Amino acid sequence: MAESLASIYGRIMRPRNTQADLSDLVECATCGGRSWVILRQDKHPLDGQWIRCPGCTTTEEISERLHVPMERMSSTFKNFDTATTAPVVTAAASIMRQWSDTLSPPWVVLCGPVGSGKSYLMYAAALKLLQRGYSAPVHTSARIIGHIQRAINSDTWPNMDEVIVSYAQQTWPLIIDEWGLKESSAAMAWWERILGHRYEAALPTAICTNALPEDIERLSLRMRSRMEDKHISRLLVMHGAEDYRKRK
Repeated sequence: MAESLASIYGRIMRPRNTQADLSDLVECATCGGRSWVILRQDKHPLDGQWIRCPGCTTTEEISERLHVPMERMSSTFKNFDTATTAPVVTAAASIMRQWSDTLSPPWVVLCGPVGSGKSYLMYAAALKLLQRGYSAPVHTSARIIGHIQRAINSDTWPNMDEVIVSYAQQTWPLIIDEWGLKESSAAMAWWERILGHRYEAALPTAICTNALPEDIERLSLRMRSRMEDKHISRLLVMHGAEDYRKRK
């Protein structure tokens, strides 16, 4: 059944005031990032006029896809305040920007106190990677562990092993936020499988954590050794970082 003119009109003129700034994110194939197109449809009341691009991705859609909260969708490298931050935070921003541009070295690990800007930089990396054509959602540790636990408690596909494999082998790149000290022994065993494979295969992985290297060592000496392997990983301990939230 053909779509009515009234339906087409309502769809293309629907308010899109939450449209993403595609110049910072990803270019729309329909409008080339202009957000507006000329409607070409005979007998349509707006034929030949500029309208909002119906093909543009909205901010809400990008937020949902990347697991970036709506209020953090402006968390880009361009907006990151390096003028008043501690040198170590500026260094962290530089490392994450380089990783987003080159995915080299494969691993980046940011260790620092709460509020030091780690999560902001993970969101910025996800948005930058989207601009480059990669879909790299920001997964919190709790989200990944919860996904595995739900698979254990379910009789349907995917099972636990398939979920672990999806994060260990099939997610490229993988961004992990809030990897912390409260991991259970079962969770650490799952992380050993996920991160162990990603380390051996040198798959691009970004991790931010409140844990310091000595805390990670108490959880797993092998995990600390991987994170400090200079051939694979760039680990930065953000000593002296102020609370980034309080300066905004």
